[in-house]
Amino acid sequence: MGIFLFFGASMASLAATALLWRGTALDRLWTLNPTAYKQLASLGRIVGILFLVFGTALITAGIGWFRHPPLGMESSGRDHLHAGSRGRR
Repeated sequence: MGIFLFFGASMASLAATALLWRGTALDRLWTLNPTAYKQLASLGRIVGILFLVFGTALITAGIGWFRHPPLGMESSGRDHLHAGSRGRR
């Protein structure tokens, strides 16, 4: 799941870069979906900024996913090894 979050962050950042700095080599990417470019470009630079915010949120979620796995995804063996030895000699 974390890999998909990082992939989404890279795609959002790429789209933001292409929308904020027009006339670069990244403009060729919009030939894949010219309708989306026309619709997004008509909304102005705010869309590029929102894509950057979205990419930042995805990066943060991806980092959180790898640092703190969801309940049930942790290594249960590690937790059980130390649970029984607390307070005992």
